[in-house]
Amino acid sequence: MIWNNTFIGNNGAGETYDPGHIQAFGYGWWNSTDGYGNWWSDLTKPDANHDGIVDWSYNLTSGAKDYYPRTTLSSEPIPEFSMMPLVVLAFMAVVVLAGETRRKMKP
Repeated sequence: MIWNNTFIGNNGAGETYDPGHIQAFGYGWWNSTDGYGNWWSDLTKPDANHDGIVDWSYNLTSGAKDYYPRTTLSSEPIPEFSMMPLVVLAFMAVVVLAGETRRKMKP
């Protein structure tokens, strides 16, 4: 599943959706199963019911669709990267400790 991404001007896309300039190609799911899609710079309206989702799907060249294209950029952090600072610090600690252990073992 590919969702909560930002696509801006890929493949010559302008400000208005044009089937000749689709911003992505791929198969599979281009949205989550619980109503989250991607933000496409060329399809940000209409949104008649003001739910934050464009009223029609974003059609990709492969026949896949994003059924929940977002009208605004997401301010939510990407889940995979929310723990990144902790992971980096842990990695650095391991590197430092490994270096100290090597230094102490040399005659």
